[in-house]
Amino acid sequence: MAAILRAANIPTRLVSGLVYGEGAFFYHAWVEVWDGEKWIGFDSTRPNSSLSATHIKTAQGTIAEAYTGFLLEGAKIKVVEADGLSQR
Repeated sequence: MAAILRAANIPTRLVSGLVYGEGAFFYHAWVEVWDGEKWIGFDSTRPNSSLSATHIKTAQGTIAEAYTGFLLEGAKIKVVEADGLSQR
């Protein structure tokens, strides 16, 4: 959606966060469009494209910025077990 809007010269930024559906929150992404005064969110993957309280925004901007949210800032991941992987 961002690429299509940008191709039409509509200022658009990527947004990531959580969306509620089917009884739980899931990681999700959507776009915001600049209307000249404010950013308006749109989600092309949901039945209603306008946002609601079911969307929790955690990051915005470029791809690198939108997919690096504060929720994992400083987090460390340690692989304690891996099946089916060979070391070379």
